[in-house]
Amino acid sequence: MNEPRIKVEAPVYLTEDEEKVAEAIKNIFPKFNLSSTQYDDLTILHGEGSGRELLEKLRMVIRSRRIRAAARSFMMQRINNGILVFLLNKQAASVGKVSFCENAQETPLGAIKVTIRGEGLRELVEWLTE
Repeated sequence: MNEPRIKVEAPVYLTEDEEKVAEAIKNIFPKFNLSSTQYDDLTILHGEGSGRELLEKLRMVIRSRRIRAAARSFMMQRINNGILVFLLNKQAASVGKVSFCENAQETPLGAIKVTIRGEGLRELVEWLTE
């Protein structure tokens, strides 16, 4: 099986500190090297990589918060054509917690968007939530 290809990205609004948003992402995805792209009044922090090890902290947080069944159901519903996309609340991530969002409007400061591409995504979700 090929290693999953993972991308994380989050908006940084004018009212936010870029370092704090980066820290929120790193709280859940510590192994990503982040970079930023500027679009007018908006900065997007993003990182990409391959391998389950990039998801290890997410796995640990899901386990410690005892949200495995809910997380499994939420993520399984979002697998489509070899791509899994889900959103995490940026504010929850800033304190090392995982809170899934149905859409970006659910949280006033935007969400951390996670996109995972590859084969065996159902098995990957099972691993994340076992």
